[in-house]
Amino acid sequence: MKRSLRLFLLRWHRRLGVAVALVVVMLVVTGIVLNHSAELRLDEKPVRQDVLLKRYGVELPAITSFEAGDQRLSLVGENRLFLNLKEIAYCELPLTAGMAYQGGLLALCRDQLLLLTREGEVVERLGSAYGLPSDIERVGIVTGQHEQLWFDTSEGLVLADLNSLAFSVGQAPPATRGVTESPVPDALRVALNERYLGNDVHWERLLLDLHSGRLFGQWGVVVVDVSAVILLLLALSGAWVWLTKPGRWR
Repeated sequence: MKRSLRLFLLRWHRRLGVAVALVVVMLVVTGIVLNHSAELRLDEKPVRQDVLLKRYGVELPAITSFEAGDQRLSLVGENRLFLNLKEIAYCELPLTAGMAYQGGLLALCRDQLLLLTREGEVVERLGSAYGLPSDIERVGIVTGQHEQLWFDTSEGLVLADLNSLAFSVGQAPPATRGVTESPVPDALRVALNERYLGNDVHWERLLLDLHSGRLFGQWGVVVVDVSAVILLLLALSGAWVWLTKPGRWR
């Protein structure tokens, strides 16, 4: 009886060891790294990999950007407007245009035209109450001695006089220059993502969730729990096999 039990435990000891080998490796590696979390400053290092962030329901934001003279206006996510790396205003998407204009800056959001200083301070928000046309599809600037602003709307072209806050339907002169979106430089995209996401998901949190299985939801926790029970059984069965080896106590 003792011999057959010993063979049974030996057989299943090997099988269970192979079954949980990968989980054990994961637990060992994450445990060692977490044990040195303070030295590695893992709680200060944010996770920026899109695949990992999706496990927390976080996605990298879409960025729309326009050159505004020697600066850049960018809409990050759905409503956060940045001047270079400084968040300056609430601006509902889409950001149709951003530009330098008459010594300041302009940003055309969903239903508002933001008048800004060169430092990004909001001077005025112009909406439909001021006569701002709806459904603006494109913005143009008439180059020349006096810059003029034109809106291409579903109802035609509209000339904007921001000094008197007057909007009139007309035709754009030949010298009109369209304001177009420009590609976001890689360094700026990385920096804007940093400011948008903050440090809510850092590597210490991710490793803790991986170590406990929470990173993979409820089933991940179940797998880790079952693996822990199997490790306990491996320890008990290993001790039993060693203690009951024939001739052990002679």
